[in-house]
Amino acid sequence: MGLENFTPELWAKSYLDNLYKNLVFGSLVNRDYEGDISGFGSSVRISEYGDVTINSYTKASTLSYQAPNSAQKILYIDQAKYFAITVDDIDNAQNNPKALPGLTKKAGYAMADTMDQFIASLYASAGTTITAASVSAGNVLVNVSDFALALDEANVGREGRWLVVPPWYHQKLWQAATGAIAYNATSKVFDDGLLRNGYVGTLNGFDIFVSMNLYESTAKSVSYVMGGTREAISFASQLDKIEPIKRETTFDTAIRGLQLYGAKVVQPGALAYCVCTKTA
Repeated sequence: MGLENFTPELWAKSYLDNLYKNLVFGSLVNRDYEGDISGFGSSVRISEYGDVTINSYTKASTLSYQAPNSAQKILYIDQAKYFAITVDDIDNAQNNPKALPGLTKKAGYAMADTMDQFIASLYASAGTTITAASVSAGNVLVNVSDFALALDEANVGREGRWLVVPPWYHQKLWQAATGAIAYNATSKVFDDGLLRNGYVGTLNGFDIFVSMNLYESTAKSVSYVMGGTREAISFASQLDKIEPIKRETTFDTAIRGLQLYGAKVVQPGALAYCVCTKTA
């Protein structure tokens, strides 16, 4: 398969389909400003307005008008990641003519993993830090309720709440009470049709997701569990380019792609985290 068979739109679709398929955190954030990306180093200004005051009305009294306070937060597109893969022309022709399409899909998975880790690293900007806990089957449900209480006290709406946990935490949930999580083997989607990856069930008002990308200790027994809503984090990404090249000094076909993205916690009150230690 030579470059004459390369269709950028189709290869980009294959790459992006696999990228979105494997995003967990990337499916739990809002992408309201994604269309404003103009390139690496660009920034998106997010306007926020203060609370509206409610006044008591007296018949025939003069109304008092409030000038709304506004502020801006900046979402920087400060992450640029690339992939560059190559297959020898002989191998591609004789052994596996589908090697490059397959590798492009692998690139989508790897990029999704990298982007998810970046989003998970934003835990430190959460508005609420829940007291660190040693989590066992005996108290894991209490820990989940602590997340619910933290968001309730921050006046965060109950609709669309999510909780991302590591595999060992999910196991504790099952050990705590069989059937505590309403498991559904079918894919979950948001109202806007966005696939929610890693979904394993619901509990205490949270949609539960399992991910290996939570920040954790080197021993992998301490995980920074995160909970919130889609309003908490704004994320924007863009496939800047995907293109084929024929390298001058070898007989091979190469594909390379450049992904730009950035994320910011825009509503800290809608995000909480807890340092959870795995215990027996």
